[in-house]
Amino acid sequence: MKKTMVLLSVAAILGMSGCRITGSSPEGGMSLSSFRGNCLTTTSGGKRSDCETNDICNAFSAALSIETASLGSCLDTCQAQYKQQSAGNFMNNCASMVGAARRKCIQYCRSNFQE
Repeated sequence: MKKTMVLLSVAAILGMSGCRITGSSPEGGMSLSSFRGNCLTTTSGGKRSDCETNDICNAFSAALSIETASLGSCLDTCQAQYKQQSAGNFMNNCASMVGAARRKCIQYCRSNFQE
C-alpha cells in the first residue's frame, strides 16, 4: 500500500510539473507518467488482496516505453500486453484490473498517435 501511494505521488508530481518520461507526442497527448498514474488509480478501485496492481500497470508502462511508430503498432502493444497479463492474472480474479489497464493503454495510444 505504501509503495502504491509513493508511486501515485511521484506520478502526480511529474504530471503536474509537465515532465515527460517518453519521447515527444502530439500537443495534448498523454504522457507515460500520466498513463502510470491513471492506470494505478483506475485499477486500484475495488482491489483484491491477491491482485498486484503495480505489476499490471508497470508491465503495460514498460511495453509503452518502447517507442512505436504508429497508432496501429501502439494498439498492438496494448493487445499483446493484455494477452500476456490476462494469462497470468486469470486465476486470481484480476481480469477486470487487466482490462482497465488495457483501456488506459488504448487511451494513451489514441492521445499520442493520429489514425
